[in-house]
Amino acid sequence: GGLGALTEQLQANGCSLVYNTARSLSSVTKLMKTGRLPCPDACACELGTKIVYFPRREWSAAVDDTEWEANLLKAMDASGHPDPTAELAAFAFAEDGVAVEVEDDDSRTKASLVLRAETAELCLAASRRLIEQLGVLGDGFVVSPSGAPTTTRKNGCKMFVDVTPTAAGKGCSTAHLMSVFGATSERVLVAGDSENDVAMMRLCCGASPVAGVIVANASVELLRWHAANPGRRIVAVESGPLGVLEGFRHFAGVA
Repeated sequence: GGLGALTEQLQANGCSLVYNTARSLSSVTKLMKTGRLPCPDACACELGTKIVYFPRREWSAAVDDTEWEANLLKAMDASGHPDPTAELAAFAFAEDGVAVEVEDDDSRTKASLVLRAETAELCLAASRRLIEQLGVLGDGFVVSPSGAPTTTRKNGCKMFVDVTPTAAGKGCSTAHLMSVFGATSERVLVAGDSENDVAMMRLCCGASPVAGVIVANASVELLRWHAANPGRRIVAVESGPLGVLEGFRHFAGVA
């Protein structure tokens, strides 16, 4: 399949594999344990608020980047909001067909509100109001939707609004990992498919850009941002892992 072909190509060229995802470490680990994802060299989870390394590409041998977490906590202290999860309780409500509550999460550096409603339109409208209200946390935090609402017949629509330190995020965590691995920008390829990849795709702009690929099945929001912010990146013809492989071959000049 596409994932196997991508992994083989990376290994053949001596490349490091790094995941940068909004998922939790436990969610990513579950996918690796079941064989649905190959184990990477490193993983930035929960929108860049947690980084772990896999020295031998073994999912059971994860090593936390404790310095990264310590720096994020220090930045949160300096912002005057050391515990945003506690502050989010003030924004919980249940009215007008929408229920909002604090997501039960043991992360110290990421806080989330979960929104539930009968329709996606109600979820999206409530998320926009919450994002505006959460601006009171100041410049030390980024408040963003986790993606489009998901819908089930039993529970209606659900989505999340995430609060993360400005010092985290997919862009900052990618730059940090480049430093850890000693990777120069001309030897880095980032790939994305959703709006929360924008911070990472910004690294494709500027004087020393990395290469970037947006896969064919990317969200409308990411494609719209790409069109307005040209850089050293392409939109692939293929979706998913095959799209990433297409980007790798394009920029690395390999067949």
